[in-house]
Amino acid sequence: MTTSAQQLPPHPDSDAILRSVESMIYKIIRRQAGGYDEEIIQELAQAVRISLWQYSIPRYDPSRGVKISTFLYSCIFRKVRSEIRSINKKQKRQQDRETRPLHNSIAPARDTRQDRKIESLADAIVADPEKFMTRHQAEVFRAIVGGHDTKKQDIATQLGYARPSSMSMILQRIRDAIADIDIESWDGSVESIFPPPPPKPKSSQQIEIERRLLAGEDRNAIAATMNTTLSRVGVIAASLGLPKPPPKKSTERLEIERRLQAGQRQCDIVRSLNITRRKVGYVAALLGLPKLPSLPKPQKSQKVPKPPKPPRPPNPKSQERLEIETRLMQGQRRRDIAAEMKISQARVWNIATQLRQKGMIPHCRREPRPLRPFTPLQEEIAVRLHRGESMRRIAREMGISKKRVQTVKRRGAAA
Repeated sequence: MTTSAQQLPPHPDSDAILRSVESMIYKIIRRQAGGYDEEIIQELAQAVRISLWQYSIPRYDPSRGVKISTFLYSCIFRKVRSEIRSINKKQKRQQDRETRPLHNSIAPARDTRQDRKIESLADAIVADPEKFMTRHQAEVFRAIVGGHDTKKQDIATQLGYARPSSMSMILQRIRDAIADIDIESWDGSVESIFPPPPPKPKSSQQIEIERRLLAGEDRNAIAATMNTTLSRVGVIAASLGLPKPPPKKSTERLEIERRLQAGQRQCDIVRSLNITRRKVGYVAALLGLPKLPSLPKPQKSQKVPKPPKPPRPPNPKSQERLEIETRLMQGQRRRDIAAEMKISQARVWNIATQLRQKGMIPHCRREPRPLRPFTPLQEEIAVRLHRGESMRRIAREMGISKKRVQTVKRRGAAA
């Protein structure tokens, strides 16, 4: 299969191949363009046949291992989608030509009463479009009427819309919103064409609550007897313009006020009613009484300084540690000390480190571990190496790896 768009010579079996895929052509067309008229479907089928005859069937290459029906299915599908897009573009351009543009939705003014209304309505829409449409539609309307950009792409970029197709939808909604305005009812105010909703009729319960509120009854009693909430009674009272009642005082607060007005001291009220000083002070501040003086803070008792602790005596060394230090300072090896005293070498090393830090013994490294004696095989390798034989020859004749021979050579050099 080649990808060249150049027209190739016709295939010898083009007629038979077209007859074999005829049902496939109509199946794909009806699946992709089922909502179109029969005339358009026949036009699509004819366009697909011409494309298969001229381009698709001559490009088929059986050496690629693809069946001809599979190859032609993808070609038919792509051609149908391409033709449908072309038809949709033509229909869209026709609709745009038939649809009135936005600036023609409001007719120009003439010397008639109807046209003067239209001119007044147009001025009102341009001055405050939010009253006649949504906020997003008003932004687009301002960009078109007040700006210099006339292309949908430029307006979409200016307003931050991702796709220009959104502009077409918003413009059509703006046209519909302007076309739905009743010119006859326009008198210069928005309320004439968008009248406020009529007030809801009052229920018998609301009328009774209003009557009892105007009579001066208590709101709690009204809510209890009318089987409603106190908040609903408050809403109805606010709609009538009645002032909000003062909050109801508790029995405790009334008692505090009575005692304060009788001249009783605040500290005595705190003790007798077993309440906080803050609460009594708050009520006294509301009544305009002086603030209760704060109680003096109790003086802190001076702490008696503790006598200094006596210096801690040094920890006496054990007999074992003294013995280890003595042997280390005499120069005895650490391994021999650990073996003779039957203790761990780590303990000997810790004591030796402390003595070395104090400068009592010189620095000493660990003794290297003794090498293990050669095995008979290693001895034979060492002998042959001593004769001057190569490591590769020794490994090949003895059937071992060269690495083992190198190990024996390094040990011999170290020795």
